[in-house]
Amino acid sequence: MPGKSRINAPEALHHIIARGIERKAIFRDDQDRDSFLERLGNNVKESRAPCYVWALLRNHFYLLLRTGATSISTVMRRILRGYAIDFNSRHGREGHLFQNRSDSPDMLAPQGKRGGIQEFVTPRYRATPAPDYP
Repeated sequence: MPGKSRINAPEALHHIIARGIERKAIFRDDQDRDSFLERLGNNVKESRAPCYVWALLRNHFYLLLRTGATSISTVMRRILRGYAIDFNSRHGREGHLFQNRSDSPDMLAPQGKRGGIQEFVTPRYRATPAPDYP
């Protein structure tokens, strides 16, 4: 059964989540992360789809994008397909890298409920502030 269509309204806000297939690593080292971020940066500039927040974890990532001149589906397809080809070539692997398509939960929560952007930016774990260095 096909997935739910994305909202493609002008300037819609999208919380994008993509996970590695079988929850395997999609970022093995800094070169992988740099490659992904460079591809992300090039695509958001070209499509004029601002990226407000990104978080790269070992086996998945989160993005907060706003629809620009190009649909979010097209932007994500360009990013994920290109990154998967580069990753597979670099690491000598074949096949799918990502599990399903990138997910985009609705950003709007029912009135009076927490959700949307607040859920995205609220950390799951409280980090200890880094000490000041001279």
